[in-house]
Amino acid sequence: TQAQELNMAIAVTYLGQKNNELTNNVALIDKIGNIVLDYAKVHICDFPEGTEVEIAAGNEFKVAKIEGSHGSVNLGAMICFDREFPESARTLMFKGTDIIIVPNACPMSNCPVLGDVRIAQLRSRAFENMVGIALTNYPESKHDGHSCAFNVDGKEIVMANSQEEILLATFDLEQIHLWREKEVWGKKNRRPTTYLL
Repeated sequence: TQAQELNMAIAVTYLGQKNNELTNNVALIDKIGNIVLDYAKVHICDFPEGTEVEIAAGNEFKVAKIEGSHGSVNLGAMICFDREFPESARTLMFKGTDIIIVPNACPMSNCPVLGDVRIAQLRSRAFENMVGIALTNYPESKHDGHSCAFNVDGKEIVMANSQEEILLATFDLEQIHLWREKEVWGKKNRRPTTYLL
């Protein structure tokens, strides 16, 4: 009902359940109030110090079409650790996503081991797959904030600081589609028969 009242699509993370096992999920609710995408995180943090040792992995990346006041947009979803794997964004690109939403819960800019490489990694995911990406992250003191959005050309649209704040990231869908038509990344110039699987 919040989506209906605000006349906007809303993404909500929650603890789901599949075959009597817990899952880490994000649901995308359209402006009418329908759940149009329900995604269970594929790459779970099941390493010993991880927080998901009791969580079951999802088995599919999903894309949903959302109708807005300026037309439709295909949205895909990854959750946190999913963004560490190039195949996640690549699969969503092949499924036709325009923009990937990424709920996140880890240090993005101030990781003790990695520094800010996760931000560079996310920028690369947008660029190499010719998709927009928008990530939300917990601010201090839980994590270090730096929610961000990158365009299909890898350029930053917005970048939060470490404190809690609300940002607006505007993606130009026409520019996304034109970029895909004229540039060489994404699906173009691939030679899949030469790649190791």
